[in-house]
Amino acid sequence: MIPVIPGLLFLLTFTTAIPTGFLYGPVLDNTDYIVSSGADSRVSLGAVLELPLIIANIGTAVVLVPILEHEDEILALGYVTARLVVRTPYER
Repeated sequence: MIPVIPGLLFLLTFTTAIPTGFLYGPVLDNTDYIVSSGADSRVSLGAVLELPLIIANIGTAVVLVPILEHEDEILALGYVTARLVVRTPYER
């Protein structure tokens, strides 16, 4: 049962990350979106999908740490750090 949990978290990561890229299209492509009314439900749905994405990204790091520590403790710490950095906001 334990190997199923990281797999489900990775699956949740992909199923929430891919649609958000398409849903944020109006904000990323239209320079006048912010100054306009901006009443677009796609962007709101993309923001809602970010929450399970954050949980899945951090969850995969936490679940895989005990497995990776058996191989290399530095590798486990690096993996957790990389997964947390992925979830920090950044400017495009």
